[in-house]
Amino acid sequence: MDYARIGKITGVQGLQGKLVVRHILPDFKGGRKLDHIFIALKRESFIPYFPETWQNIQPEEAVLKLDEVNSPEEAKALVGKEVFIESTVFAQLVPGRVTTDFTGFAIQDRQLGRLGVVDALVESPGQVIASIQYKGTEVLLPLVEQTILKVDAASRTIFVNLPEGLLEVYTDPSSGPKTG
Repeated sequence: MDYARIGKITGVQGLQGKLVVRHILPDFKGGRKLDHIFIALKRESFIPYFPETWQNIQPEEAVLKLDEVNSPEEAKALVGKEVFIESTVFAQLVPGRVTTDFTGFAIQDRQLGRLGVVDALVESPGQVIASIQYKGTEVLLPLVEQTILKVDAASRTIFVNLPEGLLEVYTDPSSGPKTG
């Protein structure tokens, strides 16, 4: 199963063990749409939790009450942990959006293997561009439906099938503009 990071638990509110979550779900009104979320208690350990309520207190901050968390002490144990949902659910809630959460993900090409790690993402109309260092050169890769094969959040890897010759544009001096 693939997961998408939606935020991080930043604090505790009240005596019922409510959690404060900084999130990236624009215009998201409530946890009722989320049957469950996953909290990474340890690296690559996604534990399911069941939201009772989700109340936005700011556009990117919400108070979340989980079914299994009933005291401030239980809630404090979750502060600092990252919150995930299934990638398919994320795609329904935020269609077409790629977030900076892919910064630090490895890029693995079907033909060439591991290319590098995403240093930055730039959103432009119609596509997202990932910047990586490949053979000592900055390379810009389009992260679009046609190139992405799979995103594996657990291994922090984006599997791609890049167009033939794309990397050579950056790394082969003879592929540059001809002057004459």
